Amino acid sequence: MERAAAPSAEVFSVELEERHGGYFKLRVSKNIDLARAFDALESNKLRLKIYDYNISQFTLEQVFIKFAREQEEEPPPQVGKASV
Repeated sequence: MERAAAPSAEVFSVELEERHGGYFKLRVSKNIDLARAFDALESNKLRLKIYDYNISQFTLEQVFIKFAREQEEEPPPQVGKASV
């Protein structure tokens, strides 16, 4: 997980979700001000060699799919043996 700083020096966590060639899909782990996010990207485009970007919120469908995947990854509950 990488750490990134917005212009106001606010620090937030960023997680890489996908990578395809030069395309990266990142998830920011906390609610941030979209205006600050756009400002941070615009002011660092040249330095970070960003040619294009998009900021969007999760759709309800994406939230559901993520929740379902997390449920599938959980190990089944252990059944305890009773001794008599």
